[in-house]
Amino acid sequence: MNRLLGSAVALAAASAPHPAASELVCYPLAQIEHALDGAFGESRSFAGKDAAGIAYRLYLNSRTGSWSWIGIPAGAEIGCLIFAGRSDDTPAAQPPKPPLAQF
Repeated sequence: MNRLLGSAVALAAASAPHPAASELVCYPLAQIEHALDGAFGESRSFAGKDAAGIAYRLYLNSRTGSWSWIGIPAGAEIGCLIFAGRSDDTPAAQPPKPPLAQF
């Protein structure tokens, strides 16, 4: 699986347009979706568009908690990784501790 991801990233890097001045990581959208699904098991769970025409997609893996937020410039077939991460398991709520001193 890592070999497939490495090949996809290398191919995308060779054929991708130059990154924007803000140094976003942008690749052809089809290759991004293939890599997110293949390497991380993330599938699209949300899609939307802002007033400027920039589309946004959220990909997530509900089993592992990994997620990626992709921006797609208006009219482009490339996607730019905006954020990525993994949700941590939140600890169970614990009852409040009694105060140390009473005044």
